[in-house]
Amino acid sequence: MTTQAAKTDPLKARPNLTHDRQIQAAKPLDTLHQLDFIGSRDKRLKMVKGSSVSREINILGGLFKYAIQELHIITDSPLKNMSKPQNPSLENTAFLNLK
Repeated sequence: MTTQAAKTDPLKARPNLTHDRQIQAAKPLDTLHQLDFIGSRDKRLKMVKGSSVSREINILGGLFKYAIQELHIITDSPLKNMSKPQNPSLENTAFLNLK
């Protein structure tokens, strides 16, 4: 794949991620299990920083919360009690150290 193709279609640059998400998207919502997301999380951590993975998990968590509270199509989130990567400490960030 050329660099230009990767820029125009970022998912083509990450075939494993695309494959995992296609499998998850093909499953009915009520059959998704925490293990489906743990494997994807671990693969994604090899590609991007933990803070990016944490944000993605938060977005998915919001979707599951909506499905539970508003749509009433599931009763529990498969992300419940799933550990997220630690966000880095901001104490050593240059723009915050004004001392």
